[in-house]
Amino acid sequence: MGQTNFSLAKLTVSIVFLAILSVAAQAQFRAGVQGVVTDNSGGVIPGATVVLTNKETNQTQQTISSDAGFYRFSNLAPGLPRFK
Repeated sequence: MGQTNFSLAKLTVSIVFLAILSVAAQAQFRAGVQGVVTDNSGGVIPGATVVLTNKETNQTQQTISSDAGFYRFSNLAPGLPRFK
């Protein structure tokens, strides 16, 4: 009976460990872009529409800047690096 409890404990610990690793691996492949929309004099622009375009797929996302001009795009898939 002691052997069964030990095996069940090892199985449980293994499952928890794998679950934690899979969450960490998933998080490494997501990115975000954020910033503040300003005018030429440095003043923030609230309510601006900000559009983000994936150059590989031509898919776009858009968001509206906050009252402080802040915008954020989260959970972006990785893309190919572009060098200029």
